[in-house]
Amino acid sequence: MPQTSVIIDYYQRSLHAIQSLHQPSGGFPYQENEDVRPDSTAWAIIALSVFGRNEEACEEGRNYLQTQQDIELIPEIPAHQGIRLG
Repeated sequence: MPQTSVIIDYYQRSLHAIQSLHQPSGGFPYQENEDVRPDSTAWAIIALSVFGRNEEACEEGRNYLQTQQDIELIPEIPAHQGIRLG
């Protein structure tokens, strides 16, 4: 079984790699030198949130995802009934 310090080091390096992909748009690409994608942004937010890292990047990522949504919620109707795909 790996030592705890090895596991912690692995997670820290992984989180640093994810944070380094954060783009000015708020999104995250799947890999370096690629365009941001909603799916990779969502996974990056999950990873960073779980480990309590870089809340600002998480918030920017959530804002990016919100701009990528193609739905409109109608405030007067409960959310499960008020979705328009568009």
